[in-house]
Amino acid sequence: MSPHPRDPSDANPVARRRLDSDAADWTEEQMRAARPRILRLNPDGSRELDDATAVPEAERVDDAGTPPTKS
Repeated sequence: MSPHPRDPSDANPVARRRLDSDAADWTEEQMRAARPRILRLNPDGSRELDDATAVPEAERVDDAGTPPTKS
């Protein structure tokens, strides 16, 4: 039996570090590379990149009919 293949992230210890924006040893390039991305495959075979880091706009909730809460 052959040994298990090595984990590719073992070759690059950066792959196993936690993403912490306050850490001094993370460069801007590493922070961008570590952000999650979603690739969508279109029916015509082309690929589309969705930015998973984009924060969706908050939906406005109409609470005019809600009475204020007492604390």
